[in-house]
Amino acid sequence: MRHYLFFISFLSLFLWSCSSTQQISRRNLSEVYKTGNEKLQTDFLVYHNSEKESTVHFQIDTKKLTYARQSSAENGIYSAKAKIQYMLFKSYDDHELVDSGSMQIEDFSNQLDQHLIYGKFNIPVNYGAYNALMVQITDVYQDETFDYYITIDKTSHDNRQNFLAVDPETNTPIFRDWFYDNEEIHIMYSNESISSLHIKYYNRDFDIAPPPFVVYNPKQFDYLTDNEFDVSISNEGYFSFKTTVEGFYHIQVDPNKREGFTLFHYNDGFPKINTPYEMVSALRFVTSKNEFEDLMDAADQKEALDKFWLRIANNPDRARELIKAYYNRVQNANIFFSCHKEGWKTDRGIVYIVFGPPDIVYKSSSAESWVYGEENNYLSVTFNFIKVDNPFSDRDYTLKRSPIYKNQWYRAVDSWRQGRVTSLDY
Repeated sequence: MRHYLFFISFLSLFLWSCSSTQQISRRNLSEVYKTGNEKLQTDFLVYHNSEKESTVHFQIDTKKLTYARQSSAENGIYSAKAKIQYMLFKSYDDHELVDSGSMQIEDFSNQLDQHLIYGKFNIPVNYGAYNALMVQITDVYQDETFDYYITIDKTSHDNRQNFLAVDPETNTPIFRDWFYDNEEIHIMYSNESISSLHIKYYNRDFDIAPPPFVVYNPKQFDYLTDNEFDVSISNEGYFSFKTTVEGFYHIQVDPNKREGFTLFHYNDGFPKINTPYEMVSALRFVTSKNEFEDLMDAADQKEALDKFWLRIANNPDRARELIKAYYNRVQNANIFFSCHKEGWKTDRGIVYIVFGPPDIVYKSSSAESWVYGEENNYLSVTFNFIKVDNPFSDRDYTLKRSPIYKNQWYRAVDSWRQGRVTSLDY
């Protein structure tokens, strides 16, 4: 359930002095990959609605937001308050402050059910800019603050932030780039002078990334489309999209360019892993070749899965804990890292699943660095990922692979196989 009617009041703009800031690329951003009870779950979308302004849409999951009773009556009203502050930097690597602002929201509820709060604010951004936005959300009653980082890419009129996917029933943004069978979506494009758009359809199967110590040359993407067609934009500024065909759909202003907005149809259960086949497929990282082939060929894959987890856990309770932890990581990898292929198949996805959320994350405009353990400790493990120029997604990163990871990888895999994962994230 999403709440739309809540009180929003803009506060006066505030400005932090440059002396109190530092480059985002030098900060530990490990919170961005925290889940569950560790973090206030908030999604963001950027839409370039005009030449000099952009809108930041946000959606807060109230699971971790604190509510206080506003009435002593049995059926009293509860409310939560959150302060939202933003700082717009020139880039991840430059702490020059472009703009800043603040707003406060208050959500009222007559029952303490988990729901979603939707809101938005505008920021002044001209075309040609590529900025980094830091958003801080403070739970007022709990006095706890959470940081979020969003890339503002206004370098082109054709890229993904010039499009907005909207739920036709609620007329609010859809905070994901995947969709399901027969789900109707309205796609908006910011330039009112454009009356039609071009869609390229791709149907591809992608390999799972190999372990980080395997140095290889990945296959180049084949840009030959499986289908292409044009759609007309209505007088209301959108076109309606709905399909049952799996694959991904690249929506473009100019089909001769690479940029556009992509919608993905992985499977109807995504991002969860639901079927025995999907669960077996995602076990490739912690099984031997023979074990994996036996699981894939099993007449009853569910029974084979149960036997596998029971064997490595030694008791049913422990097996249930391991299954929950492992497949939660697979699901989180799908949410965080999916691009042209599911997140659990990517370089960042396989590291996240086997090692868990990193202790330290450094992010720049073109790369991410993950540290497991303490920084500058010789026992720690560091993975460096380079951002790929991918027309379909801004979440595609490739790992700087090296044989030095072999021992750490097998030690982490052995922990799973011995039922000794030290940090189960739920």
